[in-house]
Amino acid sequence: MPQAQMPSPHGARPDSHGALDSAEIARLSPGAGIGPPVRDDLVRRDFTADGPSRLWLAGITEHATGEGKSSLYAIKDGLSPAPRSPGLALLVMTDQERTIEAKFEIIDFEEKVYEEPAEGPKLTRVTIRKHYSGVIDGTGVAEVLTAQGAAGGGYVASERIEGTLDGRQGTFVIQHSGLANGDSQSSDGSIVPNSGTGGLTGVSGRAMERQFQVLTLVYTL
Repeated sequence: MPQAQMPSPHGARPDSHGALDSAEIARLSPGAGIGPPVRDDLVRRDFTADGPSRLWLAGITEHATGEGKSSLYAIKDGLSPAPRSPGLALLVMTDQERTIEAKFEIIDFEEKVYEEPAEGPKLTRVTIRKHYSGVIDGTGVAEVLTAQGAAGGGYVASERIEGTLDGRQGTFVIQHSGLANGDSQSSDGSIVPNSGTGGLTGVSGRAMERQFQVLTLVYTL
């Protein structure tokens, strides 16, 4: 596969191949040097490659921060002047958890009752169409199943959001749920794993609607 072109973190200067060398990585880590190169191949693995984009070497380490988990990834093409000491070619920081509040307005609400017994809650199916603005700029379509009783109720819903999230274009799906018991209400939601597309591929997190027509999203991307 072609080598990914990715921005250098914190203004790092890549080399002519779009990679970070050891000096650059040391510069980005004040007080922390780069360990000695690995010269002995005790397991006799062959890390050589006879052409570009044929053998890729990767490593990952995770660190807890005050803003969530950070992952440091190292990726390198095996075609190298020193293949038995691959080192680091690319450093990327990801998985910073963010919390946003996205306002929306409901532009269409269509409800159909599909069961209404003499006793007990009625069951309905609702299609809700939304327009998001702000940090999320786009549309949402939710298919909702509700149970509506005199003193309690509940709902489950799947909502596909299409548009931009922090400037990244794509789609993702949220699974919503909620319960009401008299005056007590609760709601929760999660981004469906691996539902992101386009620039939102890999998005994960939680979703809540605790304010009127405001989606609170806690996510990593």
